Amino acid sequence: AKATLALTFFYGFMRLWSTAEVTGMGTTRYYHFSFEQELYLCVFVAVGMWILETITALYQFSIAYAVAKYYHTPKDDEGDRDVDCLGVLEGLKAGLFFHLGSLAFGSAIITALEIVQKLLAFAELKNKEEGNNQVVSCILSSLLCCCYCVEGVVQFISKNAYIDIAISSTGFCHAVRNVGRVMLDHGAAMAVLNGATMIFQIVGMVAITLV
Repeated sequence: AKATLALTFFYGFMRLWSTAEVTGMGTTRYYHFSFEQELYLCVFVAVGMWILETITALYQFSIAYAVAKYYHTPKDDEGDRDVDCLGVLEGLKAGLFFHLGSLAFGSAIITALEIVQKLLAFAELKNKEEGNNQVVSCILSSLLCCCYCVEGVVQFISKNAYIDIAISSTGFCHAVRNVGRVMLDHGAAMAVLNGATMIFQIVGMVAITLV
């Protein structure tokens, strides 16, 4: 679904790009945009990235909702948890109708950081094309490194905040505070758990590839 939506956005972007004034002949062509056209393109790309990031957040929330529902369902006499097979769809419905604002807010923060990264990377590329000033390059590289670091932290916190929202049905900011308390109280255990999860993911991908 996300890939289909990304292709739809790409088609829309190309339609907007086609409104440019084209000059040149043959394979050498130049595209000229007015200020309004450039603004439309920037807004389209930013909103597209935001929507795609929100879809990712909705997917993470749906999985967390299904797991939380299974975990909180009491066991029957045989020791099994009597849950249906539509937990993910129920999570999708809950995310769309009750928590879409929280998911969109977290996605907006990540999108803003990604846009800043792209702008810094573009500025670094232009600096290399125009003489490669070492001072400017050092500043841009430092800012880009900091931005990558902050984005990684925000993604980690947001992912766990979505899990907290699925469990306790709170807002995004309150969920972030809860995640912060858990990280302070159980930071070492969370690091071990995330490391183990990454190892299982790698082993699973390798096993699927070999099979």
